[in-house]
Amino acid sequence: MADNSNKLSVLGTVHFHKLYKALQGYNLAEIINTASHFPRFVDEDEAEELNCPVTLGELEGTLKWFKKDKNPGPDGWLIKFYISFFEILGDDLLKVVEEFKTLGSLYNAMPDSPSSFNDFQHILLCNCLYNIIAKIIANCIRPILSHHISPEKYAFLEHRQIHEAIGTA
Repeated sequence: MADNSNKLSVLGTVHFHKLYKALQGYNLAEIINTASHFPRFVDEDEAEELNCPVTLGELEGTLKWFKKDKNPGPDGWLIKFYISFFEILGDDLLKVVEEFKTLGSLYNAMPDSPSSFNDFQHILLCNCLYNIIAKIIANCIRPILSHHISPEKYAFLEHRQIHEAIGTA
């Protein structure tokens, strides 16, 4: 019986290690070089605007945009938690958002050498964090996309509604 538990423990450790391991073999110079081969759709002013830090006001506005009483996801938390405790959590939440913008990931949830499932951190509030970050990113790129997508397109663009396309069909 103990042998089966040990095998299960090893399988679990290997599985989660592979699942949460950071991508290896990529460096910033290679990424920039690859990106330079694609056409630019964002001018210098727009790029500078995208790189501006998120403000506490933007973050709070994003939080207030979400439905407050939506059913909780697998993490069990509601967006109302962040709104209710914004005075306490706001600065830390802003740091998490800026860290994501800089690093492209939230944090390293995988320890280097796990020996049991107890070595893994709890992933609380992650669904909400991902949704908050995604909405902030969408808010940043929406005005830029609106300038670069043809007028015939209606869905997902600022000041355009998909039902308006019916009149042009």
